[in-house]
Amino acid sequence: MKLMTAEKQFALTPFIGVVTALRWVGMLLATLIVLFSLISNAEAATSKSKNIRAKFDHNKTGFMLQGVHAKVSCETCHAKGVFKGTPKECSSCHAQGSRINASAKPSQHIPTNEKCEACHKSSGWLPAKMSHVDVAPGTCVTCHNGSKVQGKPAQHIQTSASCDTCHTPKAWLPAKGFDHAANNVTGNCASCHNGTKALGKPKSHIPTTAACESCHKSTSTFSGVVFKHDGINGGCANCHNGTTAKGKSGNHITTTASCESCHNSTTTFKTGKFGHLGVTNGCANCHNGKQALGKSSKHISTNAGCETCHKSTTSFSGGTMNHAGITAGCANCHNGLTAKGKTSNHVNTTAGCETCHKSTTSFKGGAAMNHTGIATGCASCHNGSTAKGKSSNHIQTTQSCETCHSSTSSFKTGVAMNHAGIATGCASCHNGTTAIGKSAAHIQTTVACETCHKSTSTFQGAAMNHNGISTGCANCHNGSIAKGKPGSHIQTTAACETCHKNTSSFKGGAAMNHTGIVSGCASCHNGSTAKGKSSNHIQTTASCETCHKSTNSFTGAAMNHTGINAGCANCHNGTTAKGKSSNHIQTTASCETCHKSTTTFSTGAMNHTGITTGCANCHNGTTAKGKSGSHIQTTASCETCHKNTTSFSGATMNHTGITAGCANCHNGSTAKGKPSNHVQTTASCETCHKSTTTFSTGAMNHTGITTGCANCHNGTTAKGKSGSHIQTTASCETCHKSTNSFSGTTMNHTGIVSGCANCHNGSTAKGKPSNHVQTTAGCETCHKNTNSFSGATMNHTGIVSGCANCHNGSAAKGKPSNHVQTTVACENCHKSTNSFLGATFSHTGIVTGCANCHNGSTAVGKPGNHVQTTAGCETCHKNTNSFSGATMSHTGIVTGCANCHNGSAAKGKPSNHVLTTAGCETCHKSTTTFSGATFSHTGVAAGTCSTCHNGSTAKGVISNHVPVAGISCDVCHTSTSSFNNPKKPNHSLLTATCRSCHGAKYVGVESKSHNSPKDCNASGCHNTNTFDK
Repeated sequence: MKLMTAEKQFALTPFIGVVTALRWVGMLLATLIVLFSLISNAEAATSKSKNIRAKFDHNKTGFMLQGVHAKVSCETCHAKGVFKGTPKECSSCHAQGSRINASAKPSQHIPTNEKCEACHKSSGWLPAKMSHVDVAPGTCVTCHNGSKVQGKPAQHIQTSASCDTCHTPKAWLPAKGFDHAANNVTGNCASCHNGTKALGKPKSHIPTTAACESCHKSTSTFSGVVFKHDGINGGCANCHNGTTAKGKSGNHITTTASCESCHNSTTTFKTGKFGHLGVTNGCANCHNGKQALGKSSKHISTNAGCETCHKSTTSFSGGTMNHAGITAGCANCHNGLTAKGKTSNHVNTTAGCETCHKSTTSFKGGAAMNHTGIATGCASCHNGSTAKGKSSNHIQTTQSCETCHSSTSSFKTGVAMNHAGIATGCASCHNGTTAIGKSAAHIQTTVACETCHKSTSTFQGAAMNHNGISTGCANCHNGSIAKGKPGSHIQTTAACETCHKNTSSFKGGAAMNHTGIVSGCASCHNGSTAKGKSSNHIQTTASCETCHKSTNSFTGAAMNHTGINAGCANCHNGTTAKGKSSNHIQTTASCETCHKSTTTFSTGAMNHTGITTGCANCHNGTTAKGKSGSHIQTTASCETCHKNTTSFSGATMNHTGITAGCANCHNGSTAKGKPSNHVQTTASCETCHKSTTTFSTGAMNHTGITTGCANCHNGTTAKGKSGSHIQTTASCETCHKSTNSFSGTTMNHTGIVSGCANCHNGSTAKGKPSNHVQTTAGCETCHKNTNSFSGATMNHTGIVSGCANCHNGSAAKGKPSNHVQTTVACENCHKSTNSFLGATFSHTGIVTGCANCHNGSTAVGKPGNHVQTTAGCETCHKNTNSFSGATMSHTGIVTGCANCHNGSAAKGKPSNHVLTTAGCETCHKSTTTFSGATFSHTGVAAGTCSTCHNGSTAKGVISNHVPVAGISCDVCHTSTSSFNNPKKPNHSLLTATCRSCHGAKYVGVESKSHNSPKDCNASGCHNTNTFDK
């Protein structure tokens, strides 16, 4: 049965399919009939409406059929054939419950009391241009909520304030200042001020992760910031650069070290403790007594850099003076206070240290005493401790060294022992070692030298002092050491002293000891051995003893002088006959030369013929006329000076051996005295006059002279001032302290106020150094101190050019390290010679490097609202007289345009600019023109195309565009680079009839003509996604 049922079922299947197919065909035919009926009716109605419209001038009603109104059928507005009373205002038709079938305001429409036509045009609801005139304040968000129209973008500042608090109804930008107070904003500034939502930190902002509000306390301005340095321990210079924040002052220490190396406080600059790490020079830039501790009042006077001597940056002590280039002025420092001075045993001298000390590394090494001007006081140094003293074999004397040593370069040369005052102790020196001793031929004696030698200038002329000599005469009187027996001496072996009892004369007092002699007299008295008969002796052959009974005297003989006129002395020898008395003139002339009488001695007239010596023997005031009371006091023999034996006058004084007492004779009476122009002095003549033959070679001994030099040194009496001498009325001794040399003078400038250059000309006195300021002004114009050249204050009166000749950093203060880099002369800008300030810079020839000066410190820098750029000033500013008129050079500018183009610093976006928060450079690729920008649609919110593409701001809907209402451009146009090839729209969003598009000639719209009176979609044939049947 199952099989049979299946077969029946299979048999009935074709019939069932036929019945089903017929049913569908019927339904389709019915549908077509209805459709054709509708199309016919619609076409008929349309045709009728067109016919009526063509005949009626609608403009006469006061309502012009334009735009969409011209396309709708009459009955759309004139319902039920009623024409009169049809309202003309948009709001009367386009309203909920209106009798006219027109689209009303959607529920999401912007709440406004404005008339529709204030925003909408008859061409369509969109694009609409909103008029915000009557928009109630605080209601912006009613529309601008992101649904109805563009709302706050995702990156908008988080705030509950109304849009119109900041934004104007004309454009989103520029927005006016956000009222931070009204919105109770107290923190989290960076959530908006991030450079995207709101103005963020500029490039020059201090690098910090601290919250904005840590420093910025005002919500109305960025200025007035008090930076909170909590946690800041490095990188100070990133801000403190003179632009972002206060930088180093003009007088700051020149250093590349970081700020924090020294400044440990973030609340004050003053408590900085300088870290000198890496600082090797320029100390004085800071250590000038103002910025940092400078030189103390007792510091060495020097213009050398501190670092020349001070090698430690942690302590001033331990500085090792660098004497390089120091050649004079040692005592300025080495005075026992500033630096080690002279030791207590130092040579007493006023000479400069450098006179002797040539080494600046050691006091001992290379110090060669310069004895120039040293005339006395040698022993103060040459005492064996301070300097080499007397050697162990030196003459024992308390005399000063200079008494004998006249050379200061050698102890040996020029030594002349000054024996003045030496009366004893000769042998202590004259011992053959210390000084020349007795020669080998000297008389053997232990008697002191001075016993015989009375002269200290020569050994000759010694008179043997025989006092105490009673024996041993022959030891000396042997013909070699002293005069011996003459050839005519009596032949005898008897000792000299046997006969010679007188040690002052061989003749006087020599008495032959005739003891035991009674005969044979002639054997000796033969005229050879002993005195024989004189030629005038009585001629006799009788033996002597025949007449002469005495061996002690020739007297006792009764001589008959008759006819005797010669040979008297033969008898009158004191022995044979009365001889010369003890006071007789010492003479070898025969008696008869003077004595003409044989009866008396008294009538003799002295015949001086042949008399050359021994005058004083007679001319002693007793025997013969002696020296008058006014005679020169001298021990020299008369014949030394008196060469005439007939007169005392005409004597020529022989000064040999005269070393003192000159004035005794040279008193103007006895002998020539001082002339009227002689130096006024009470010193003895011999103090200066060393020559006894001429007055001209006298060398003035100035010992004890301390004043009155000019009395002699007047150019007449003694050498006066040279032609090149300093013009001064001060006395010589004011400056000249040495009486041995004119050199070594220390000028006493007391009372000197002008005329310095008369002396300080480089010849008379030290002149200007090679690096001195070039000027013809008198020295005293600037130099007010006569003790030092330093401390001069330049008098610039009349100086109008050539400043750099002095202001070069050496001669005078030069340009500071932060000075404008320029080769222009100082005076081009600096018009004042009293201050560097107030200079008006002459920019002539300046074409680059502006920022070297215009950095906010040296010269006015960029203002706070200046374009942020690292380009040189001269890139834009071509005028050096004014900052205005600059043409910005955008070379190298690729980002950050809005930092300047904000409507204040530079031209900003116009009111019709595309609403965007994208950077200018996103679209504008040219820095020479705003035109030609290609808009980057990246990030553009959906549904906001018409905000720009409205025909004004950017290209809008073309005239033959498909009429759309309420549809955003990007529904169809998915490409932001081209309007072509849009995708088909979502027709479910369209509110117009299909025929509004499909039936007109729109680009890209398929057009078909049907006879159906119904709209395509309403006909039931076409859906909104396809035209396919």
